Amino acid sequence: GAEAGSNDRVQSATFGYVQERKLSRSLTAEYGALLDFLSLNDKSGRLNPYGRISYSTASNGVITLAYSGIGPRAMPSGWDTQKQGAEQWLAIPQISASEGGAPVLEMGRHAEARWENSWRPGAFLSPVQTEVAVYMDELSSPALTVSYRLPSGMAMPTGSLRDPYSNRHFMSGTSYRSPGARVAASAQLNSAITLVTSYSYSGSLQAIAELADASDLAQLRSALRQSRNHSFAIKVDSALPRTRTHVLASYRWMPAGAVTMTDPYNRGIGQADPYLSVYVLQPIPSPDILPGQFAAIADFSNLLAQGYIPFRGANGLTGTLYPAARIFRGGFNFTF
Repeated sequence: GAEAGSNDRVQSATFGYVQERKLSRSLTAEYGALLDFLSLNDKSGRLNPYGRISYSTASNGVITLAYSGIGPRAMPSGWDTQKQGAEQWLAIPQISASEGGAPVLEMGRHAEARWENSWRPGAFLSPVQTEVAVYMDELSSPALTVSYRLPSGMAMPTGSLRDPYSNRHFMSGTSYRSPGARVAASAQLNSAITLVTSYSYSGSLQAIAELADASDLAQLRSALRQSRNHSFAIKVDSALPRTRTHVLASYRWMPAGAVTMTDPYNRGIGQADPYLSVYVLQPIPSPDILPGQFAAIADFSNLLAQGYIPFRGANGLTGTLYPAARIFRGGFNFTF
């Protein structure tokens, strides 16, 4: 949840349904829906459908047509990109505030045509996975992250939700619609290391030069424009054989001034968070009485704090706008 005022807290809940059907030996259909609830005094809900049809070719290829009426979700680090289904949508919905201060869910629509294939470049080399996709994105009320400092005596600006666990605020940005394309390749270098590279060209929101003089959140919104840009990513997935430590390191280059992520619906092999991210999972010996596995997790996002865009207003309001916050998360999980 996020706080809209000193005593108000926004809460959200998501319920999902998914059904997969084998239409023939090579044709599979998957469809379902999510129901998002948002509450702050008044309760509201929205039904979001999604579906896809996949056709497996005789040459180890898969052709997929997909549609989603669901806004982009914040996926957990270390998520298995080979998994498909409702679990990838039951992630955290993005909540922000409109210019008037009312909480809103980030919504969107996404249509995609994707071709995936696996081929072996040589008799003694590991197979290479490739992916090519074209798509159309349409986002409304995209959630933007902003941190600001108020001068003494100044009231909190209208139009943002405060994260109760940090100094971040979330405000809605300008809606936009954009076509895009992506290519990605994954190669297993040896039994312990997999290298993934990807490229995408699509639209995102970018800050223009006037952002430096924005005196309030309304001016911040008016200083954002849709722009189509390139984005590159490289990802290394490795496992240490003796300690069984799993390390996933990725870097996604973002265009200067970007305040939203390019290709936000990417759930393929090239999916990566903006800038430098490192995810470490260390299995821990578990008691024999527990039929499962403990693991310690260390998760670093935007480790170098890149992409931060400062602004300063004549009224003393200062802060930064950014597409990805520098965050460390740590903890334990138990798989059974």
